Amino acid sequence: MKSYEHVAQPPSGLLLAQGTDDRHMNLAGFFPATSCMGPGRRAILWCQGCLQRCPGCINPHMQPLRPRTLVAVEDLVAAIDAIEGLEGITVVGGEPLLQAAALAALLRCLRGEQGLGTMIYSGYTLAQLIATHDRNIDAVLRHTDILVDGPYIAELDQSQMWRGSANQKIHFLSQRYQNWHRAETCTQRAMELHVDTNGTFLALGIPSPDFFSRLASQPGVTLEPETEALFPGSIDASSNAVRCTFKPHTKDNS
Repeated sequence: MKSYEHVAQPPSGLLLAQGTDDRHMNLAGFFPATSCMGPGRRAILWCQGCLQRCPGCINPHMQPLRPRTLVAVEDLVAAIDAIEGLEGITVVGGEPLLQAAALAALLRCLRGEQGLGTMIYSGYTLAQLIATHDRNIDAVLRHTDILVDGPYIAELDQSQMWRGSANQKIHFLSQRYQNWHRAETCTQRAMELHVDTNGTFLALGIPSPDFFSRLASQPGVTLEPETEALFPGSIDASSNAVRCTFKPHTKDNS
C-alpha cells in the first residue's frame, strides 16, 4: 500500500501571520445549525488557514494564511448561545489547530460553561498534536469530545461517515458520544443543501467525489463555470456559497 505522509507538522504556539490571538478567531464561515456534521444539531465554524494543501481539498480558498473575518471569542460564544436546540458545535477548516489559543478559549466556554458537545476536524493526527507539547493544543484536546484527524487523501475517499478518506480516524476523547461508535464503520454520508430565493445554495456535509457533477446533471440545475473551476464541491471564497440556478422540474424539461 502506498505510504502517505503529512505535508506539514503542526506548529507550536500561535500562528501570528493570520493576525489571531487568544481572543479572536479568523473565520472563513459560520452556519447556525445542521445535523450532518456530527451527532445531533450543531453549529459549524470554518477556520481560515491551512498548511496541509491536500490534493482535492474541498475548501482550497480556506488554505491561505491571511486574515479573513476576525471574530472575538466572546461574540462567538454569545452568538452560539442564542441558537436554540443545539447539541454542540463542529469546527472545521482550514486547519482549526492553527488557532489553538483562541479555539481553546472558545471550547472552554461552550463546553465547560454551556455544556455543548465539541467536535474538531484536523489535518494532523492525534499523535502529532500530542507530540507538540503545546499548552494551547493540549487545552483544545482536553475540551474536545470528538476529534477527526488526518489529511484528506482523495484515493482513499470511500464515503465514510464524517470522514473524507479512510485514513482519517474518529477519536472519542470523552464519554459523551460513546453510543456513536458506529460512525467508525458506517459508509453512509449525510448532506444538506440550503437554497435561498436567489438560487444560491450552501452544501453542508462531506460530499462524495462525484456529488457536484451528479447535481449538475439533474434537470433544471446549472452550476456556474467559476464554481467548478475552484474544485468540485468547494464553496465560493467571498460568500461561502455556491451559485446555481434552479428551474421547476416538469415533464417538458425532464
